[in-house]
Amino acid sequence: MVFTEENLADAGCEPQLIEKLLLVQSEGQRYELTTMLKEHRRSLLDSIHGCQKELDILDYLMFQYEQEQKA
Repeated sequence: MVFTEENLADAGCEPQLIEKLLLVQSEGQRYELTTMLKEHRRSLLDSIHGCQKELDILDYLMFQYEQEQKA
């Protein structure tokens, strides 16, 4: 598969990363390309986990507030 700038942008890659990925791809460095893509995936997943933690805290605060309103 050949990645395009549009594919990588849709995957949340920043312009600087896109440039590096396309260069590595054009040079046929498969291992480096895979490593870079996995690092980006890990970064996105870390971001999701951070947001999930914030949502969990907000849900707890809302629950506590609703319980106080019932009392």
